[in-house]
Amino acid sequence: MRSPSGRRGTSPSGSLGTATKFRDECLNLEWFRNRVEARVIIEQWRQHCNADRPHSSLGYSTPIEFKQQMLQFTPPTSQPAILN
Repeated sequence: MRSPSGRRGTSPSGSLGTATKFRDECLNLEWFRNRVEARVIIEQWRQHCNADRPHSSLGYSTPIEFKQQMLQFTPPTSQPAILN
């Protein structure tokens, strides 16, 4: 499937999708000897992608940094008063 930008596996904005990045950055670089090893390496890649890696959609912050920034600017929710 080709996107309007003409690049295979990209969104209209030209960014690579998660599945494409996973294939290019993990599956194409690894030679798994067994399923257990595959699970471990894939989980390490997933953790890196979801916690340590900057994302352009988050202003080039890591998900953890972005969450911390949002918590700083998000007012605490007010709890309803309990009437006795």
